[in-house]
Amino acid sequence: MSLKFGTRTTIVVSSPDIAKEFLQTHDHAFSSRSIPDVGRIVDHEKYSIVWLPVGEKWRKLRRISKEYVFSVQSLDASELLRQTKVKELVDHVDRCCTIEKAVNIGGIAFTTSLNVLSNLMFSMDFTQYDSSTSQKFKDDVWALLEIGGKPNITDFFFRFLSSLIPKDWCGVGMCMVTEY
Repeated sequence: MSLKFGTRTTIVVSSPDIAKEFLQTHDHAFSSRSIPDVGRIVDHEKYSIVWLPVGEKWRKLRRISKEYVFSVQSLDASELLRQTKVKELVDHVDRCCTIEKAVNIGGIAFTTSLNVLSNLMFSMDFTQYDSSTSQKFKDDVWALLEIGGKPNITDFFFRFLSSLIPKDWCGVGMCMVTEY
């Protein structure tokens, strides 16, 4: 089945056999994504593994990710860090239970995830439990996801006019650039 959204055709695969055909036989034909205008504002389409078309640069970034970030050795090496962060999480929940304070599960899960990632990349915690910094960062990430997820009229119609139409008229505007 195919759906037409403005100038975009979207194919819906509903059977396992067809999905296998798409993903194994014709994977290169369907692997690249259309890049929304919001992804082009600060040249993400040129440098991000998410938006790059399959090619030499994409393969290099994928190989780096596979070998250095998501390899078994790398994940094994970070096991102690993950255990430490989970212990800190459990200790925080225990302290909250002791003083009969409500626990914001979403907030502490975000803080734990953020601290694991920040320790992997920068060898330091970005935030602490019961800190407004974590909530502020979470709000900023959420705002970026909302901005990136908003549909632009130029993403579906008038693609050839996207450079001529003012960005603020399109729905996203320079919102992303001015906020961040």
